[in-house]
Amino acid sequence: MHLYLLRFFLVISWFVSSVTTLLFAVNMQNVKYQGKGFESLMRTTLKDTFVSYSMFSATPSLIGNIATSLAKGDARPVLLDRFFSRFRSPLYGYGEKIVEEADNRDIDWKLLAGIAFQESNLCSKIPKDSFNCWGWAIYTGQNSGAAFRNLDDAIEKITLGLKNNYYEKGLDTPSKIMAKYTPSSNGSWAEGVQYAFDLIEN
Repeated sequence: MHLYLLRFFLVISWFVSSVTTLLFAVNMQNVKYQGKGFESLMRTTLKDTFVSYSMFSATPSLIGNIATSLAKGDARPVLLDRFFSRFRSPLYGYGEKIVEEADNRDIDWKLLAGIAFQESNLCSKIPKDSFNCWGWAIYTGQNSGAAFRNLDDAIEKITLGLKNNYYEKGLDTPSKIMAKYTPSSNGSWAEGVQYAFDLIEN
């Protein structure tokens, strides 16, 4: 009994200490993202996480991601991971990786998340062991496309592919990308990607 009580108080102490430290960092950073205070983002992110995940299993991971982003003064990875957590996506935790690759290739940091949302419901419906959440290289009449070693590999290669095959050719918005990515779409593909953009930012 005493052991369980000790564990309980240790978890509570850790949680209170972590949140206090993060809120202090928020006030020190005073970072703004599109008119939204980072402190407000922090509160919303924690609230969404408690709804979507078990407090004792997922919260430490998310707090670690938030702390890393706070240290860099960049809200974008937090916004992506908050979005992924809402849908219980395997992409949760890859927000920083996606932003890093997007910045390296100079493409929209929301694009990979938006395409994954439209193509596979954020990786919930993909060919087995393919790590292909983006419908990449799945052509008309085929049930599967490119396969990747893991999600890191997929993020790196698809970001590069979007840069070389789309952005370099002036296809840099959901509507323009749709014309080549899925030419048979009646417009719903671009609307779905844009809808994901809106969810990420709000």
